[in-house]
Amino acid sequence: MALLVCTFPTINLFSLNHSAYSQSKQADRMLSVGYARRLAQSGVIVNSCNPGTVRTKVAMEVEKMAGRPIEFKDSAAEAARAPILLASSAKLENVSGKYFEYEEEKPEQYAGNTALIDELFVELEKTTHELRAKYATATSIGA
Repeated sequence: MALLVCTFPTINLFSLNHSAYSQSKQADRMLSVGYARRLAQSGVIVNSCNPGTVRTKVAMEVEKMAGRPIEFKDSAAEAARAPILLASSAKLENVSGKYFEYEEEKPEQYAGNTALIDELFVELEKTTHELRAKYATATSIGA
């Protein structure tokens, strides 16, 4: 899933985690559970993963904002292992709505909170419609 950096006015993701980056990662995990449920009958598999801590520009910005060092311990090749496993392993072909750290399935603390996940979807849909309207107007004005 793509990195989501949004604010959700009625959901205080800040109370779930303590930074915008952590909030976006929590939202990714929650949305993957929600998409897995919504797409269960279609055969589409949706999972999320933490592939590791790789020194990237984004990670170094997070480190700077946190004001403390982050232990970068994984190469890009090591970090690629988990997403490749999730996309290609026959053992996981029917596993959906799960969270993996590296290559190991871990419990997702909000996976069972369907009300909160549904609220997140409502806010995401509202934000998406607002952005579409804004950019459709901006495009037609500039055309």
